[in-house]
Amino acid sequence: MNFGTFGPSTCTVLAAEQRVRRAMNEDFSRFFEAHLDAGSVRKRLNAVAGFLDAAVDDIVWLSGTTEAMNVVARGLALPPGAEILTHDHEHPAGVYPWLYRAQHGDVSVRQLHYPTGSGTAEEVLQFFTDSIGPATRVLSFSHVNYTDGSVLPVAAICRMACERGVITVVDGAQAPGMLRVSVRDLGCDIYATSLHKWTSGIYGSGALFVRPQLRDKLDPLIVETFHGFSEKTRFGERSAPADLDFRREWPCAMRRMSGLFTYAGPQLAGTLAAINEFETVGLEVVERETGRLGDRLREGLQSIAGITLHTPAAMAAGITSFEVAGLDPSQVARRLREDINVVGRVIDHSPVGFKAIRLCTHVFNTENIVDRVLERVESLV
Repeated sequence: MNFGTFGPSTCTVLAAEQRVRRAMNEDFSRFFEAHLDAGSVRKRLNAVAGFLDAAVDDIVWLSGTTEAMNVVARGLALPPGAEILTHDHEHPAGVYPWLYRAQHGDVSVRQLHYPTGSGTAEEVLQFFTDSIGPATRVLSFSHVNYTDGSVLPVAAICRMACERGVITVVDGAQAPGMLRVSVRDLGCDIYATSLHKWTSGIYGSGALFVRPQLRDKLDPLIVETFHGFSEKTRFGERSAPADLDFRREWPCAMRRMSGLFTYAGPQLAGTLAAINEFETVGLEVVERETGRLGDRLREGLQSIAGITLHTPAAMAAGITSFEVAGLDPSQVARRLREDINVVGRVIDHSPVGFKAIRLCTHVFNTENIVDRVLERVESLV
């Protein structure tokens, strides 16, 4: 029950990855040509874009949220003195890239103390609204907190920020595969995500959505050719030999920012198989079942004396974070793993008063597994 960290892939997904990896090893030249062909790239990325309800020209294939957040923090054009607003329950990969830029540039980062236990979306929206200052140019926050599992009111936060001229950068690592995600409906400027967590794609799979108006304001982190940032080659020509010019007809954001896509064939093939599995089951079914099992777990925990539940019911989905009185969360995690073979994760933000065990319910789980967890936790109290 640790999909928030890594989602094991199904046999079908692994087989799809291996087929492409085998083809790559059997005839690399033929594989390379097919993998990088503009029509093939657009067709495969269309599936990823559709999964996020985005236009294919606005999607970049990357290795996950960590790479995506680094691309944004290192490459986004901002005026001198710009403030990046975030909070202390963000994942390290959602904060440290901004802190690195602040240390080596002329921007600043302000980390808010997130109101853990906020019971409603309205309270969270007000929290962010009240925190935006005159220097704030970027609001960087998660779709789903990796700590307490709160599903934030992203669309409302983005509307509020847009009205104030603030760019919204959403860390969506925990959302796709747990929730139906529509970046169109969310209204964010930038959305970074991983597809090897709740989506159970191949490890090292992710995507970055960039609103078209910001595309030219986001410098690539890695470049191999002139595409996407220059009209001319290093020799002053406006085109390159065919073997170097394969990016010319790629989707727009890919052409500019996906410098390492040449390595991604097997990962993409497996992850497309994972997306197909989710869409075959139905994203609505996955979201409903994930939430139903989460509700069962949280309701059961609430009935046990000595349990502190950190996940607010009104903002919950598949993540549940809690503590057991008198026990360090690491002790609880060890007992669940050794006694009933259930793997969770300890989230330790002790400096800001938060340390808990996190469990993730997914469509792959059953009521029986949830009930076994409740029985074992109750026996520890």
